[in-house]
Amino acid sequence: MDINFACPNCDVLLTADDSMVGDEIQCPQCSLTFNVPEGTPVPPPPEVDVTEEILAASSAPVVEKPRQRISLTLPSSAPGTSALIEKANKPLEVSAKLGISFVVRTIRRAECIVNGKDRFDDMVAEVLSGVGEEHLHSVTPISYSYVDKASQLALADYGVMIIYKKQ
Repeated sequence: MDINFACPNCDVLLTADDSMVGDEIQCPQCSLTFNVPEGTPVPPPPEVDVTEEILAASSAPVVEKPRQRISLTLPSSAPGTSALIEKANKPLEVSAKLGISFVVRTIRRAECIVNGKDRFDDMVAEVLSGVGEEHLHSVTPISYSYVDKASQLALADYGVMIIYKKQ
């Protein structure tokens, strides 16, 4: 059976299975980590005729709900599991204020054609292995257009923009 309880920090209304009482969770709104308390049981919803519900809703005044309701479920291997979703890297502006320098490297596919062979994947892999995962900030796909010198046609192509910490 589900139970209702509030986050002790931001007071958001949460719902969890009663088997989770005592388990450590992180509030999805304020990120506070706390143990699931014993909450009030959630009664099953009453069976209401849909036409009665529509009539009641159309005549009832609109009332704002003071709390947001969020349902939580944990994986079966909850104790000791690492974070399932990692936090994103700090924005570049924040890193720059901390004195961290970044390098921006753009690799365009048209520049990776050597002797008629497309070496785009090889060149991207070579740059990424040289940078190292611990220094990598982001890899972003890009699309661009250019004018082919031989045919004088505007062509569309793709590439990647790699941002990494200066070593």
